[in-house]
Amino acid sequence: MLKIIRSTCFLYGTILIQILLSAGPVSAGVYDGVQALRQQQFVKARDYFINAAQSGDSLAEVYLGDMYMQGRGVLQDYQAAVDWYARAVEQGSLLAAMRLADRYRKGQGVEQNLKKSTKLYRKAADGGLVEGQMAYAEALDQGRGVTKNGKVAAEWYRKAAFQKNTEAQYRIAKKFFAGNEGLPKDLKLAFRWMVTAAKGGHSRAAYDVSTMYLDGIGTDRDPYQGLRWLQYAAKAGDRDAEFNLAVLYQRGKGIKKNVSKALYWYRKSAQQEDTEAQYDLGMMYLQGRGVVPDAKVAVQWLQKSAGLNYAPAQYVLATLFEQGRGVKKDIVRAAQWYRKSATGGSVKAQLKMAVFAALGKGMAKNLTQSLDWYKKAGESGSSEGQYAAGLIYLRGIGTPKNNLAALSWFVKAAKKEVAAAQYQVAQLYLQGRGLVKNPIRAAVWAKRAALQGHAPAQLLLSRLYRDGVGEEQNRKQAANWLTKSADSGYGPAQLRLGLSLLREGTLRYDKRSARSWLQKAMQNKIAKAGYFLALLDLGVDATTEQHQAALQLMEESGQMGYGDAYYYLGRQASKLKTTILQRSGKKWFALAAQKYRAAADRDSPDAMEKLARIYAQGMIGKKDPKKAGRWYKKAISSYRLQAERGDTAAQRQLGLLLQQGKGVRKDPVKAYMWFNLAAARGDALAFKAREKIRASLSREQLAKAQLQSRSLLVTAQ
Repeated sequence: MLKIIRSTCFLYGTILIQILLSAGPVSAGVYDGVQALRQQQFVKARDYFINAAQSGDSLAEVYLGDMYMQGRGVLQDYQAAVDWYARAVEQGSLLAAMRLADRYRKGQGVEQNLKKSTKLYRKAADGGLVEGQMAYAEALDQGRGVTKNGKVAAEWYRKAAFQKNTEAQYRIAKKFFAGNEGLPKDLKLAFRWMVTAAKGGHSRAAYDVSTMYLDGIGTDRDPYQGLRWLQYAAKAGDRDAEFNLAVLYQRGKGIKKNVSKALYWYRKSAQQEDTEAQYDLGMMYLQGRGVVPDAKVAVQWLQKSAGLNYAPAQYVLATLFEQGRGVKKDIVRAAQWYRKSATGGSVKAQLKMAVFAALGKGMAKNLTQSLDWYKKAGESGSSEGQYAAGLIYLRGIGTPKNNLAALSWFVKAAKKEVAAAQYQVAQLYLQGRGLVKNPIRAAVWAKRAALQGHAPAQLLLSRLYRDGVGEEQNRKQAANWLTKSADSGYGPAQLRLGLSLLREGTLRYDKRSARSWLQKAMQNKIAKAGYFLALLDLGVDATTEQHQAALQLMEESGQMGYGDAYYYLGRQASKLKTTILQRSGKKWFALAAQKYRAAADRDSPDAMEKLARIYAQGMIGKKDPKKAGRWYKKAISSYRLQAERGDTAAQRQLGLLLQQGKGVRKDPVKAYMWFNLAAARGDALAFKAREKIRASLSREQLAKAQLQSRSLLVTAQ
């Protein structure tokens, strides 16, 4: 008889042979069988084990069970394996009890039965087999085939731990760390058990010990010891330790920066299927950090990471397919990878998918999907997604207009100090489109955006101060914010500032400055600025050359889309005999009508009114009262909407149409009401119109008009 003093592990092919014995005799047949296995003489080994088994050798029966499980030297036959394990169990083999328990747990060669499996694990555990103690503890921890009981599980882990089982020591440490799995929370005990497991060679425990030293958990913070244990865990093959060590070398944190070593450890971790390591390794090759840039190698590592559903890798891989970098350009595959990354939670990919869906890039165009992706990004906290969703709802792009939904999304972005979103919130509260008007909130949001340098918000805030809407009227503040907006290069503000320096198109106090601002606005493609610049040079003292240049500028303004410029040229065609006006007035009016119609399609009441005037006066053909009437009615309807929102210019124009009876019956009472509202907000032209019409009203009419003014003002507020 021979003795094998300690456990022997032997790997042949994919089979791990475990001879788990306390020091004791082994039959010659088993010994010879093991030697045959080592030489991969499986049939010979089988014969040795069969002979020994026939003599009642339980260890030989276990080996035969293993061979039938793996199909080495025999047909693979799970049921035959179970039979051999069962025979060995009957003879009291603890190892066989473990093997048979595994079969019942997995349902291999026998119907799955977790209770029987756990009972057999308990048998092995009671016999002192450390693997049985571990398996039984796991069953108790998970409630598998037995009532879940973390406290009892901890007792069995402790028994295995005292047999120097490092996995058991590690699990006890984790239980003390968590404090809710059968043991009280005790970070110091957790640390002690973790160190014990680590010193026994448990690589994951070594990694956790490093973390506890680095963070001062259960022990004093000690970066030196933390790094030492991290290096130990990495060298022991723990992939998280390998990854973290790579990060430290890359950043030079607590250790001398060494990109080459970072590359080495990233590769080690990546080879163990760590998706972050694969991603970082790919990025190092892509960006040429510590290695010669190689987009193709980068793609290989990124594909590995992306294939394991790591969203950042999927996103970068998508960009490479989109750009054709390291791979052949393929927009369809780019879209596919963006989708996977977006589905995996990448906000950047969700924003990309929104753009791809909107443009039909690499996929069918789908505006609904585009909105959905923007919303997903917004729900993940992306201010860009929130703002985009707000714009889509505001403009009704691929979905019905919904100002309430737009406001909701804009507010989310506005709270993150996105100035453009704050501006939109201000506009919605100011105009009250489908919402309750709130000028005070509008002013608050406009100011927040303006303070961030948002030029449109600065212009809006200037108007609010000028008109005393949401803020106390303050001409100085109005001028200050208007100047800030114009100074930033914002064309509409430059136009407004230029016009503010003029009164009714005549010199206010600084014609030179006005001209300068209007020229800047014209350079910013503000067509209206060209119109007013031209008017400045068309005075009675202008030379022929100045007239010619001004009329050329007027035509440029019209070409840029400002219909009033063409309208002006039409009115002047019969008066001035200059080269620029050789066309007939009707042709100029026709061009003006085209611009007005385009603006009318965008709901401009001013354009609608001017179209009505063109048809009423027969400027492009015969007079057409019906068309004129239709356009006047549309203008009145549109002016009324704007007037009810507090637009003073719209209030004034509506008053004029009601006063003149254009497109509607003359109504001096309502005309006075609208003039009165606009004048109350500082509109000088409305003030003059109100005073003029007041003289024609009876005492009763005036009282009625003023009562209506008060009522509408309260409603608007």
